[in-house]
Amino acid sequence: MEEQTSLSNQNDKEKELLAQEVKRLRQQPDATKEMKKKVKAQEKKHKDGIQAYEKIIKEKQDLIDSYEKVMYDNKDEDGQTKLPSEIIKDLKTDVAELEKEKNELEQKLLEGKRSSRTNLPGKLKK
Repeated sequence: MEEQTSLSNQNDKEKELLAQEVKRLRQQPDATKEMKKKVKAQEKKHKDGIQAYEKIIKEKQDLIDSYEKVMYDNKDEDGQTKLPSEIIKDLKTDVAELEKEKNELEQKLLEGKRSSRTNLPGKLKK
């Protein structure tokens, strides 16, 4: 009789623990849904970063093009230069700096694309 009472008490405790666990699991959001939300947020953040870099790169290229146009189209109808040589030198150094910045941004963009390809699948597995 005592054995049945102890088994009954043990079963009741197990039922209570299982009921608590079921309640906890129902209240806890689904882990896969949360992970998908996080991945989508990361992808959006990455896409926004890529777009920002591409915009900056395009602006740098436009500046480079306009400077090059000024440097190489600096002659008037008589064939004489419109701008002093110091200004042309300054423009050339500005173009070189802009090209360097543009190349650095392109490298960062490539690194960002590479890192997203390697990091996102790893996060999905976790």
